[in-house]
Amino acid sequence: MPQIILIPFDNLYRLCPLPSLPVVVVHQLTCFCRSQSCFISLLYSVSCSVFMLILHRRVQLLQMTLVDCTREKFSKYEQLLNDAGQKPEFWDVVVITARDDSQKSIFDYQISLKKQRHEVPSFVKYIVISDPPGVKVGSGGSTLHCLEYLANNFGQHSLSQWKVLIIHAGGFSQRFPSQSVLGKVFLTLPCSKYPIQMLEALLMMYISIPGKMNYGVFIAASDVIFLFNEKGNWDFRVPGFVAIAHPASLKLAKNHGVFILEDMISPWGKYRSDPSSPAMVATPKCFLHKQTAEVLKHKGAVIPDSDLVYVDLAFYFDVPTALKLIQFYAGVKPLKCELEAYADFLQPLGSASSVDYYEQSSYPEKARVQQKLFGILNGTPFKVVIFHEAQFNHLGTISEYLHHICGNATLRSAYQFANHHGTEYGDAERLDCSLIHSVLGERSCIEAGTVIEYCILEEGVSIGRNCLLSNLHVPMNAVIPSNTFIHTVTLLVQHEVLYATCVFGVNDDLKRTLPRSCAFELEFLNLPLTSVLGIGTSECTTDDLWPANGDCNLWTAKLFPACSSRKQSCEAALLTIAAIKENGLFTFLRGFTVLVSMEDVMVLKTGTSMLDFQLGLQSKMLS
Repeated sequence: MPQIILIPFDNLYRLCPLPSLPVVVVHQLTCFCRSQSCFISLLYSVSCSVFMLILHRRVQLLQMTLVDCTREKFSKYEQLLNDAGQKPEFWDVVVITARDDSQKSIFDYQISLKKQRHEVPSFVKYIVISDPPGVKVGSGGSTLHCLEYLANNFGQHSLSQWKVLIIHAGGFSQRFPSQSVLGKVFLTLPCSKYPIQMLEALLMMYISIPGKMNYGVFIAASDVIFLFNEKGNWDFRVPGFVAIAHPASLKLAKNHGVFILEDMISPWGKYRSDPSSPAMVATPKCFLHKQTAEVLKHKGAVIPDSDLVYVDLAFYFDVPTALKLIQFYAGVKPLKCELEAYADFLQPLGSASSVDYYEQSSYPEKARVQQKLFGILNGTPFKVVIFHEAQFNHLGTISEYLHHICGNATLRSAYQFANHHGTEYGDAERLDCSLIHSVLGERSCIEAGTVIEYCILEEGVSIGRNCLLSNLHVPMNAVIPSNTFIHTVTLLVQHEVLYATCVFGVNDDLKRTLPRSCAFELEFLNLPLTSVLGIGTSECTTDDLWPANGDCNLWTAKLFPACSSRKQSCEAALLTIAAIKENGLFTFLRGFTVLVSMEDVMVLKTGTSMLDFQLGLQSKMLS
């Protein structure tokens, strides 16, 4: 007798729990099948077919709900932009964090442009705060620094009367290098009316939060679009911390935080009994951060009879907690270690919170700071708002961005992504790709899954699948293979304006670091550097590509020629790809006077020049 594997009936309700008589019938049939030693194959086949039809229909209903909820937020946001009357209930202050003063100046410039173009609400105070110099402090240290900055510059009295949104956007975006210069919070999304950026998406996404919270601070990531049905009886008007969570798979949970509730059974029952209220408030017993599936199962984080857990998204804390954190920071600064906002602020909370996470730290200084923070926060009230009807979309890597922009049907519908926005394309052959403020020459061919933003393509250009092109001037008849990322940055080198076009494989790991002895094992454009450099004939050494001493990675490798024009720079990148095919990359690179790495780019960049190029194309398309 073959083994019969059935989808647990409860999982259907977890996906989209709407009452339906046919589902009850299917449930009865499947339960009957489980209980019989003899199985009637026809009955099983019919029941499974009906079950899958209902499941498909419920997925469609969930997608429609998320699309409708998101479009409603769009409408509310447009009202905010156009309302010249009394100030609505919204954020008083929006803080955007930057890695350093150089990144801060670029962020400030972009926000000033947005305010001029009325793309963000004018009554909000926008503040960019760079992280303190020295040791990388992480999102937790950055949050503490922001709180102190607000208190010192505006007074604790003002802070106590503000609803503050902190968006963590600092960093190099090494997994998404086209955003390294201008910042991932300014990532373009090709909405049909007009392209927006992640900043506006975040303001829309959380548009209802300020009206449901007391004065305090709300922490959000800059690379997540969260679609959710927010109907229900919930708010943040309670003391201490309130987090947002959603059901997700164990696979997703390994890179996020997970809440274990005081009652891991009742939430589903409560939701099932009142499906018209898909959001609910629960009390977490503890919070675990980036744990394996085995640990989560052992700790009781998995919702019974499922492979789902409650994963974190964002969180709020009230003014008294903010003041405690400011006082704590005064006693530990300057920080000499990295703190993580979610891990180090939420793990001390809950009745079953444990000191295990900092006792296991391999950095004594970090464990010391975590221990003090645990003492400050442990016992603080803690709630979680769970949105059961939701879709989590992370746009932190190139491949994730390409998938969501070109292939995520629900997100595309909710944000009304346009395939060809503000683009001149002549008779170019277009498939399922996304073109944003670009000029395409005649006879251009672009395959599916590719995104082209702020580019000029001359005649006869051919671009493969799953590519990301940004800020380029692509020469005539150029061929760009599938799965290629290519991006031009404006540099200032000894008072001379130069251009570097950085090219990688979409899935290249720029963070992977190896000792110098085996550095050439790193993969560049999906091939080991050993082969593409032509080792043995060119006598290439690690010192030719990397700074002396230290470990090696693609981020610090000097692989990109600096040229006098944007077009010449792109031509050099295309020749780089050709040289790789011939195993002669190093011989090719030796012909250039100035070679830069992505690390160099972040030092030499001129972000305002890049923005001027983008604005010029945008104006051309809109004129």
